[in-house]
Amino acid sequence: MSDTAHTFGVKTVDRSLNGANQVYHEAKDAALEGAHWAKEAAVEGHDALKRFIEDRPHTASVAFLVVGMLVGVCMARRDTSWY
Repeated sequence: MSDTAHTFGVKTVDRSLNGANQVYHEAKDAALEGAHWAKEAAVEGHDALKRFIEDRPHTASVAFLVVGMLVGVCMARRDTSWY
């Protein structure tokens, strides 16, 4: 009886370990896929911004100036109720 219980315990632990190992590898693969997608999106965004700046330097300068002014106005506000 002791050998049967021991065998059952070993088999149960082995199955649990295999299941946990499978879940770990699936999570690792999903994380790698997400990192790859994020890297591609960042590279595409960088390329698009670079093309925009190179093709329309004056428009880009004005757009960045306006965005900077808006950020500055928002940061300089004393009323913090909008947080």
